[in-house]
Amino acid sequence: MKKIFKLALGQAIILGLAFPGTVSAAASHNVSRIYGSSRYQTSINICNNFSSGKVQNVIVTSGNNFPDALAGSVLSKQLNAPILLVDKSLSDSQDSINYIRDHLDVSGTVYVLGGYASVSDEYINYIKSLGFNNIKRLGGKNRFETNKVIVENMNVSKGTPLVVVNGSNFPDALSISSIAGMKGYPIILSNTDTLPDEVKEKISTISPSSVYIIGGQGALSDNIISEIKKLDTTIEDGNIIRIWGKNRYETSLNICKYFNLDSSTVVIANGENFPDALSGSALAAKLQAPILLTDGKNISTQKEYIDTTKYTDEIILGGSGAVSEDVENELKGIEKKLFEVTNEYVGEDGKYYIEGNYLKYVTDINEALDYVKRTGDSSVVEEDNGQWFILDDGFDMTISDKVKLEVDSDVSIKLIHFDSNGNIFYNQPNFIDMVNGQYEDKPVFNLFIKDGKVMKMDQQFRP
Repeated sequence: MKKIFKLALGQAIILGLAFPGTVSAAASHNVSRIYGSSRYQTSINICNNFSSGKVQNVIVTSGNNFPDALAGSVLSKQLNAPILLVDKSLSDSQDSINYIRDHLDVSGTVYVLGGYASVSDEYINYIKSLGFNNIKRLGGKNRFETNKVIVENMNVSKGTPLVVVNGSNFPDALSISSIAGMKGYPIILSNTDTLPDEVKEKISTISPSSVYIIGGQGALSDNIISEIKKLDTTIEDGNIIRIWGKNRYETSLNICKYFNLDSSTVVIANGENFPDALSGSALAAKLQAPILLTDGKNISTQKEYIDTTKYTDEIILGGSGAVSEDVENELKGIEKKLFEVTNEYVGEDGKYYIEGNYLKYVTDINEALDYVKRTGDSSVVEEDNGQWFILDDGFDMTISDKVKLEVDSDVSIKLIHFDSNGNIFYNQPNFIDMVNGQYEDKPVFNLFIKDGKVMKMDQQFRP
């Protein structure tokens, strides 16, 4: 296909996307990330953040199987214990065991969540060989029996509120885990339509003053509510509260909104994978922080909520593969914008400035055809046997009038260069070099803007 690059000049007023000349300042947020090279290294680093000194208790659970540990966050809070993930074999989990060796007091206790298939006796025997004799397995023949055993070890007082979650669906349980932990509400695992026999007795014994049903009808049907009312005839309808959303992320957000914790900290985790949040639930409960789930790529809706709260310390769990750098930047108040630079200079005030237009990179053929219809510029598309496609698979569409932006004095700049064979490489000049024209290719950049200033400029390749 013929490679054609176009910088399409659309009218911002037509698009309804007029941009101001400056970017509004965002509230100050302290954003940190806890991560490792694997779920197990991430777990170790979370445990180190839980306590870098000695601890009296450690909870050990499988990093390959989430149900056993879903109720563990409440136990963790009660025991002031980090949750440590281990792999199937001891040989693959030596670093995790080293955390126990280095941080557990010799008189402390290791709580193993799950049966032998989850965490084998190989672990228990090895931990004993290190001189730790207080090891307690909390497990059963299935996830519901394990759940029952964990709740029994919490010594829950009669009348304590409890939380019911779907035992086959981790996101809802993880979203409520730290809140349940800090409040001491036991988490009960259930099937979608019927309560497991293993947990019915615990509900009757606890006789909760209130019950929180986490998730919609697809997660826990109204029959669960009917069964709870049969087990505890004293509970009133108004004390059975369902918290849910149209998906796991909205449910997570609605949990945060409902409990509205008076905290300065919120923990951000990926809602597609359980391990990071599993370990993180212990840390979140200790910090009195809710867990807010994201798909790892977008956090705009959650950020709108965060900005209405006191959450100024935001802890991301997992590496950029779990929660992207774009999400991290958004939490930091750094806006990422595509921009065509038409001028760069040092002002009379000694400050750095760039001028140009905001862009949108269009890859959707329907949006491209709409652009052609509005502007009459058909050079960005081509027809082949009645089928339209975008030339070069995409084009930059101008979506603003001319904009002037201040550039930070310590701006990070990444520019494209080509070697003698035409291969791309990057260098990082200072702003003055850029002013002097020491860059090649099209002047299209990803700008990272915070508090109205450009903090970073990454040039984008265009064919």
